[in-house]
Amino acid sequence: MFYPVEMPFHITDLSNHVLDRTFTSDFYFDGEKHDFWEIVYVAEGKLEVTEDEKVYIMSEHDMVFHAPNEFHRLRSADNTTPRVLNLSFRAEGTLPELLTGGILSLSSELHKEFLEIMSMLQDFVLFRRKRIVEAPSAYEIGCRLSAFLLRLIRESQAKDSISTSAGARTYRSVVELMHREVYSNLSLEDFAGRSFISVSYLKKLFGRYAGISPKGYYANLRVAVAQKLLRTGIPVSDVAEKLNFSSASYFTLFFKNQTGITPMQYRKK
Repeated sequence: MFYPVEMPFHITDLSNHVLDRTFTSDFYFDGEKHDFWEIVYVAEGKLEVTEDEKVYIMSEHDMVFHAPNEFHRLRSADNTTPRVLNLSFRAEGTLPELLTGGILSLSSELHKEFLEIMSMLQDFVLFRRKRIVEAPSAYEIGCRLSAFLLRLIRESQAKDSISTSAGARTYRSVVELMHREVYSNLSLEDFAGRSFISVSYLKKLFGRYAGISPKGYYANLRVAVAQKLLRTGIPVSDVAEKLNFSSASYFTLFFKNQTGITPMQYRKK
């Protein structure tokens, strides 16, 4: 009797940006989002990670997965000098929910396994650039990484590492409010008032945790919704109405300022 082999995901590409860095105690990274998966692993020290509305405090042997197009930002935590490893890849299919649901803590065996995969990737990249070392193939590394992810799913549990600081809690509640009110076209004063904070403190929170102004963050959310609506084929005027713009022309101006093209150009593209 034979059993079908089913894989929920397939790793298709490995990035040549394989990073092993030790940051200073005052390090911070303004943040980014990209169209591939990224693994962030803390080998030593502590790291504060912002992932959309969530703020985590990662400790030694903690790992987080940043999904494609998910905003993330890094900062050294608790006055430590964290050693952080980064590995990026693209995949077809859906990575299991456990890998996208927060922080995972690795056992000593999984820690060793991940370091070996990092070493394989570093040798592979070095070989491709200078051909001075023997290196495994990309296919072999992809299979090894896939096996590691499956073992990680089987042997690890999500860790409750959400930051409980007052600032992180307030930031999370404001971002959740922005998501709920993405169609409402609210002002900074509206968000500050409904969160019982000042506009200046609202800007300070987003400066720390998002690396972008609250106005810019809210605009990005609304553009993403507008793009989704435009892809359905409904008229631009209807998109403007759904998003509570005063007119289709004002919506077009807003959309072009954010994306560099008009809604009609986006739809054709």
